[in-house]
Amino acid sequence: MATVINPFAVSLNQKRGREAYQELQEVTGKPVYRRGDYTIWKKAKTFYNTCYKNIIITQTTGAPKDLADALYECRDMEGSDHFHLQRMKGAITDGMAYAKENNIEVINI
Repeated sequence: MATVINPFAVSLNQKRGREAYQELQEVTGKPVYRRGDYTIWKKAKTFYNTCYKNIIITQTTGAPKDLADALYECRDMEGSDHFHLQRMKGAITDGMAYAKENNIEVINI
């Protein structure tokens, strides 16, 4: 089991001025996919969390292996995948800032 930062919950809580969403979550078991510092964890039947180290960078129905590969390989994507990839990069930045503010170590899980 490992604790991960959910920057999407942090952002929603800040916008709403209250802590309605879990900023820290637990992942258990083994990842369904790993590529370097990127892992995909199955959360529910068809729901997945993709993480950079211990920061959630996307929450999807289905495992976005191609997007994790693109991040690992530092390559861009086209169309809607491009925008999804950019949002994932932003989540890394947001998660790192939250970790720094709250003295949480960013580690590979």
